[in-house]
Amino acid sequence: MINLLFDNQIFLAQPAGGISRLFAELYRNFKLPQSGIRVSTPFSFGDNIYAHNIGRQKSFFSGIQFKGKNKVKNVINKYCMTSQLQKKKYDIFHPTYYNPYFIDYIGKKPFVLTVFDMIHEIYAQTYFQKDTITSKQKKYLVEKAKRIIAISESTKNDIIRIFKINPDIIDVVYLGCNMDFRKSIKCPVGLINKKYLLFVGNRGLYKNFLMFVRSIAPLLKKYEGINVVCIGGGSFTKEECFELNKYGVSNGFIQKLVFEEELINYYYNAIAFIYPSLYEGFGIPLLEAFSSGCPVIASDIPVFREVAGKAALYFNPESEQDLTEQIEKILNSTSLQEEYTKLGYEQIKKYSWNTTAKMTEEVYLKAI
Repeated sequence: MINLLFDNQIFLAQPAGGISRLFAELYRNFKLPQSGIRVSTPFSFGDNIYAHNIGRQKSFFSGIQFKGKNKVKNVINKYCMTSQLQKKKYDIFHPTYYNPYFIDYIGKKPFVLTVFDMIHEIYAQTYFQKDTITSKQKKYLVEKAKRIIAISESTKNDIIRIFKINPDIIDVVYLGCNMDFRKSIKCPVGLINKKYLLFVGNRGLYKNFLMFVRSIAPLLKKYEGINVVCIGGGSFTKEECFELNKYGVSNGFIQKLVFEEELINYYYNAIAFIYPSLYEGFGIPLLEAFSSGCPVIASDIPVFREVAGKAALYFNPESEQDLTEQIEKILNSTSLQEEYTKLGYEQIKKYSWNTTAKMTEEVYLKAI
């Protein structure tokens, strides 16, 4: 039995997201009786939905404001984490993000680091000029880790190319998905009579959202009644509103914030899911779409080819015309929609959180 400790840094850094979901799912799977892992992670105060779901976090005096509230919360959270590190009642440590604070506490205990992408390095001059600390911390930990987990072969290749790391210590462990289209196929409230394309997640920087707006604009004008539903990512920014107004499609774009259990309805009832990113480390929304029977139109980038295989209709992310053409193909062909729905159902069989947990456990064994 391996004694494993996760820290809580990612659960404190984001209310939701792919990284915190990964560690919550690992925690859930390692808690199963058949697991060879005895996992622990410090209880903390925060608002991460996945940490709440596994019972390792709750809100700190929700609805009550007082002077120094955040400072008190941060002090308690830090104490909970560092006290567990100092006790050293674990065989291996797995930090949930790149802050190297723990190096002073773990002594000779081995740690495994998961690298989720190399976006900060690849787009350092374009998008991350003000955030140099993330890349520095990542590089520092990559060089000290006993083993490294990359969430795709594409990410592994980027780590090797950019950080010059020995490939023998890097293991590829794919992410999973626990959506089940059979549980709920209701049409989303307010969209009963609307046909729509779906965009999920953040829209800034390398997500290529504005290019998508320019590509879809002529089709929204050509095909009456078609909308674009954007899930998550917050309200449209001023820049996004300007572009939507500029192309006369502001009425065709709908922004929604939904709970995870509702998300499957949006996938299932969409004409197609559009994923125009210039770069990703993996792409969990691909798996969500496949699980929900939603046809996928995705950027032709290496990681999407790796994860989606033949189950997506690809386009050049630098070509507005190419994306327009691929979307129009889907709009005009129910047979094509059905074909990619079936391909998605086949592709999703390759991914599960249970498999992710088993492969991660194998990495721990190598590290020990």
